Amino acid sequence: MFERAFSGAPWEAKAGYCRAIRAGSHIYVTGTVPIDPDGGVHAPGDGEAQAARCLEIIEEALRKLGADRRAIVRTRMFVTDIDRWEEFGRAHRAFFADNPPATTMVQVARLIDRAMLIEIEADAVAPPAGAEAHGTGAEQAATSGAQAPAGAAQGGKAGGAAQGGQAGGAAQGGQAGGAAQGGQAGGAALDPSDPLGALNQAFLDAYAARREAVLASIEPIIAQIDDSLILRRGGRRLEGPARTRRYHELKVVAHVPLAVHALLSGRRGALDGGARARLDALRHRIIAAAEGLERRGFTPEQLARQRRILDASIALLDEALAAGDVAPEALSAFTRAQTRDVLLNAEDAARDQIETMHATVEAWKQQMTAEERDRLRAVVAVSHMARPGNVAAQYFSVTLGETWQGRFDQENLRPGKRVLTAEATFDEAEAFALLATHALDAGVATRFFGEETRLARDILADAAERILAGMFHKEPEPPAQPVET
Repeated sequence: MFERAFSGAPWEAKAGYCRAIRAGSHIYVTGTVPIDPDGGVHAPGDGEAQAARCLEIIEEALRKLGADRRAIVRTRMFVTDIDRWEEFGRAHRAFFADNPPATTMVQVARLIDRAMLIEIEADAVAPPAGAEAHGTGAEQAATSGAQAPAGAAQGGKAGGAAQGGQAGGAAQGGQAGGAAQGGQAGGAALDPSDPLGALNQAFLDAYAARREAVLASIEPIIAQIDDSLILRRGGRRLEGPARTRRYHELKVVAHVPLAVHALLSGRRGALDGGARARLDALRHRIIAAAEGLERRGFTPEQLARQRRILDASIALLDEALAAGDVAPEALSAFTRAQTRDVLLNAEDAARDQIETMHATVEAWKQQMTAEERDRLRAVVAVSHMARPGNVAAQYFSVTLGETWQGRFDQENLRPGKRVLTAEATFDEAEAFALLATHALDAGVATRFFGEETRLARDILADAAERILAGMFHKEPEPPAQPVET
């Protein structure tokens, strides 16, 4: 049984791989390059910062699979200039501290982007589900020669209020972890060998099979994942652009004043050594980026705007580094002065995405029949806690004739919804599966509950409301309605 984690990097969908895969207690992490959340290369020219970013992404993948950096037993570093090994090594040493893994560093001709200096792979051995990663619970008990459940306390007590050798909440008679027997440690989940666990797996398999059938029946469907649009139609897969490089260039420059503000705000007293180092590193990266602006093909107005943003940011950094501090009034004046240019960059970036998506979608729609266009659906991959007004969600709402509420849009539970957002899902198969699940759940909910949208909320939601109302003697409050003026 494999468990996979994805980071949303554009190459995952294009090349058909995951960021990490867990097979039992072993986790294998794909070669990881230094990508920022916006898709750009992190810290061009800075080997130490790029190595640190690779390791950060690796740990994010491990956490999705129930582990962290302490579980890593081996890394492999592929670098474009091994003469800079000390830079890469500093980041590696700082990351692992007292838990150093085995490692290898080799030089390669180049990586997928010439601005990338390093790629890192990692292998990890994770603890069993329900156990701590290192040196706690069951491991400590085993070291002392005793058999005890994970998290067991001194004096034979375990699992919070459990007494007299009991552990894991309701487990009785020395049993631990719900259904676990014979003093073995474990979580509350049913073991696959438990007949009820096997029965649950049969349900999941049946549901997955039906979902695949539904997915085929609701084509054509489009997924927007990062910089790509993917169309499934008639059993075929087509891919087209959702954004161009200009989108990322504009957003990166718009983020610079925010980075300056983040480093300088909330400070008390003179800059310490660490703060100075971070400000100086940011300053050098801004200067390096500014040197190549003319070659990026900006319009004259856009070029002047990028220069204003970067020049103002460098000026404030220089002032702070020279004085050892920055006055709150100066920082406030800086942020207010950048607002207009930052918002203009945001508008140009939105225009790039909308126009690029529209060109791709319209070309596909011209190949469809009228009936296909009428039932075309879309799913938009968004980050966790996505902000209202996502560009792709707005675009599809308008072009597919959905209710459009612009920046006020919050996903509702209306039956037959043709535009969905897949939160924290940047995997193509999972995004399309969400559309199929939505369609399948609507039919199931109608037949079982007589309410098409019932499974759009948690199956336990109504019971939870009743229980909490009785426990805390209050009722849930519906969201406030906007006041018309």
